Amino acid sequence: MAENNFLTALQKATSGNLPITELIDAASGLCTAGETTLARQLYKVWINFNREHPQLYVVHFNCSALDSQAGDQAAAIEALKNAIALNPDFMPAYINLGGLLERSGAADRAVELWKSAVQRPVPVTSLAVGYVTTTLKQIARVLSDHQQVEGAEAVVQQCLEISPQQSDLVEQYIALRLAQCKWPPSCRRSA
Repeated sequence: MAENNFLTALQKATSGNLPITELIDAASGLCTAGETTLARQLYKVWINFNREHPQLYVVHFNCSALDSQAGDQAAAIEALKNAIALNPDFMPAYINLGGLLERSGAADRAVELWKSAVQRPVPVTSLAVGYVTTTLKQIARVLSDHQQVEGAEAVVQQCLEISPQQSDLVEQYIALRLAQCKWPPSCRRSA
């Protein structure tokens, strides 16, 4: 059954008659049926036949998840780079690419990528704010993990300025300040 669905979708993709919504549905169905390899192939074929599609970046993004799941980190990284090149405002690609870079041992490159993402001008929407705060949290986590406590504190503070109701970040901010022995003025002992 899954193979028939794959062949039908593949035929439509190669003839240019597979809309992106049907592509995503077909790939999801293949994944649900345990055929992630076929879903990945379908995405790659569709990409080759739809290089001018205005939402091609979404397909690269989805394909990167399957590349990563298949253990092909190089292909996943390349797909996310393609997604960013096609739509530099697509924040989820930056978030995922940074994660792949970090896991491959390039935490410094991940932080730089994430910093470039949060410095992009974005429309003020709840979705955009969510992506920016998620990215800032990633930066703070990596800096903290690498003992760059002052930098992590600055990023957490920036994130709290955007969205102060984040109790987890308030706790992280306090912990970072305590790690640096930065006590509130009322707690300092007079000499």
